[in-house]
Amino acid sequence: MFKERGMYRHLMAAILSFIMIFSGFSFLAFAAEDSGTVFEAINLGTRKTITFENQKSRFYKVTIPKKGLYRIDYYSDYHNSYNDDFWVGVYKTQSDAENMNNIINCSYGIYNSDTPETDYDIYSLNAGTYYLHVQSFSSKYPDFGIRVKAATDDDLYELYTDNSYYAGVKDAYLGVGYYDSAKDKSYDGKLTSVTSSNTSVVSVSKLSAYDEKGKKIKIFRLNYKKAGTAKLTVKYTRPNGKKATITKTLVIKKYPNMIKSLKVNGKTVKISKNKLRYTVKAFKNTSAAIKMATKNGWRITEATIDYYGKTYKYKELKKSVVTKGSKISIPKKYDHAIVYIYMYDKNDNRIVYEIDFFR
Repeated sequence: MFKERGMYRHLMAAILSFIMIFSGFSFLAFAAEDSGTVFEAINLGTRKTITFENQKSRFYKVTIPKKGLYRIDYYSDYHNSYNDDFWVGVYKTQSDAENMNNIINCSYGIYNSDTPETDYDIYSLNAGTYYLHVQSFSSKYPDFGIRVKAATDDDLYELYTDNSYYAGVKDAYLGVGYYDSAKDKSYDGKLTSVTSSNTSVVSVSKLSAYDEKGKKIKIFRLNYKKAGTAKLTVKYTRPNGKKATITKTLVIKKYPNMIKSLKVNGKTVKISKNKLRYTVKAFKNTSAAIKMATKNGWRITEATIDYYGKTYKYKELKKSVVTKGSKISIPKKYDHAIVYIYMYDKNDNRIVYEIDFFR
């Protein structure tokens, strides 16, 4: 998940370039028109309110005093995620900013993109002046805002959860950490306490498990009980031993009733009692069959299977395997297998259905 997010800003630049070309603009014309563009200075640590009025682009510059990690906050009340209506590119020169060339990619991806908190990116920058190209691609030209400041360890760590925020999800994963793409290394915190501000919406379960060294540990899981909002407060210990606290606000949606029918090994599954997960116990065969049909504009986009035993294996399945009910191999050497079925609707809402096989 963290590896993929680092590519997002570069992809956005490519998409915007494509849009401009097919809208009748060219980069040469754009550069000529804005060759005298004034880049307004913004102070490090100060929030800058941006009003677009009749302009699609605004230009700024910020001076970075020393090499390090820097956080750019994005303020937008128009939509939850600023990427719905705005785009910010960071460049080393004025010319690059005007022409949208040689963009500097963010180091860790967009934080808080799926929560009501302020979205932000983290960049690894050297000392010097950087130039920002800020665009609005909403026809309403709403106000926007940015702030650049030095980043801390608290900015790097984030809560990651099972992103299917729908009522009915049980035992949703909860963890804390971050991925450093430069080092290709993950930093995971050890959870010590998790509380929910609204347990009627999100409740917390504390379980015991064993880590890869056979040591007994505490793990926490989330249960999404009904539509609504709940704030999680999580205490954890970082790999360096430092104790910290992080919060995240979850917005739980109403269960979408996306499944028309489901059969597992020829048996019809009652969806009302198995909304997002179905479990097969005492499984003895070496193959299984799953056949699912969706409704209400939902479609199956992919399916995967994880095998657990003395060894672990991951495999991607063709989506036709679960739409046509083809056999899925589950060798006896694996005592547990999980099939994940990924679905999207026409509004790009995502949900995952899980089917467990236990021997």
